[in-house]
Amino acid sequence: MSKFRVQSDVGDTVELAYDLAGSGKFATLGEVIVRLKADGHRTVMTDLRSTTLRRELRELCLRSST
Repeated sequence: MSKFRVQSDVGDTVELAYDLAGSGKFATLGEVIVRLKADGHRTVMTDLRSTTLRRELRELCLRSST
């Protein structure tokens, strides 16, 4: 069994993206995406394809990192 857990559930990816964006640790959506990919979310670009969702996450990163 692989030591890496591959995450593919869209709901989990989106929820985690919001958690990370709101944590204050990520200044940009790009940083959140890198973290999600590193954590095994292989379909992150597809899961976060909505322009509205991406805009909300970018704004949340900005508000939370200041």
